[in-house]
Amino acid sequence: MKIIEEFAFNNLGFKCNDLIKKAAKAVFLEVEKKLLSMEKPMAMAFVTIICGKGNNGQDGIALSKLLFERGIPCKAYTIEEIEKLAKPEILSKIREDIAKADIVVDGIFGTGLSRNVNGLPLMLIEFINEFSRYTISIDIPSGVSSENGEIMGDAVHANQTVSFQCPKLGCFIFPGAENTGILSVYDIGLPKNLIDSKSEKYFYIDEKFAKKVLHRRKRESHKGDYGKVLVIAGSKGMAGAAGLCAKAALRSGAGLVRISCKDEILDIVQELVPEATCISRTDAAKLCNDYDSIIIGPGLGINDENKALVFRIINEYKGRLILDADALTLIKDDLAMLKTSRAKIIV
Repeated sequence: MKIIEEFAFNNLGFKCNDLIKKAAKAVFLEVEKKLLSMEKPMAMAFVTIICGKGNNGQDGIALSKLLFERGIPCKAYTIEEIEKLAKPEILSKIREDIAKADIVVDGIFGTGLSRNVNGLPLMLIEFINEFSRYTISIDIPSGVSSENGEIMGDAVHANQTVSFQCPKLGCFIFPGAENTGILSVYDIGLPKNLIDSKSEKYFYIDEKFAKKVLHRRKRESHKGDYGKVLVIAGSKGMAGAAGLCAKAALRSGAGLVRISCKDEILDIVQELVPEATCISRTDAAKLCNDYDSIIIGPGLGINDENKALVFRIINEYKGRLILDADALTLIKDDLAMLKTSRAKIIV
């Protein structure tokens, strides 16, 4: 987002203030939605906004103006204002306003945080976590690293996070994901082609992505036309792992799903997933290249026989291979073999 915004400002005529207004509007919509769900007259509600020194703080100030225009009582505190007053009673008043607020909006830190939180910001984060009834964070909870989800000393425990244009990686990676709450992502008008061209390393599955990869099926077709998946999974006491895995393959659109399991759990697995067919473990290794993709490992069991099977599949299979659960345990001391496999491997 930093790269995208800088390019838009320097080359496309975008103004920082315009994006701040759009971001504030997005947060306002979520605040309004939450207040309406409380079945409380807007004029009797109260919102406290804690604003930092960066753009998140500016978003918070712009939000306070929107709330004021709609007649929703609110109070915005800026860290600069608090530092300037430097009086104990201001901290007492902030704590009081956080405690009485229907919603507290956290605009202390955004994506630029690179060091552990301390001093006044840390105290404000502690106030929010201890006294807030419902917290909405702007873009990312203050104290969470947007790069990797790390907690930078301490972080706001948000009930909800409103992010802009693209969600931040830290909202998906633990422990930061635990602090994010319900995540909403609002379009603030940056060009889609700019986002696609600059976002090379990460992507997330949204409606646009789903429409791109899922195609309407022909009426004149059969299940073999839509992918053949082999599930090598399950053992005594773990038949459910094979069943759940096969159901997931069917749910995600695979046409023909076949389960390779031990004879002792065959009847259980067949009953769990009647749409799938079953074959023996021996046949699975012999016929592995008849399938477009194979998943091996869930509930498989840790023993020499299964280890030999996993190794054989990795060495002989050429399609898409998903290694999961017990399969990972069985190869943990022989990871170099993954580099020589001709399969397209997902770990």
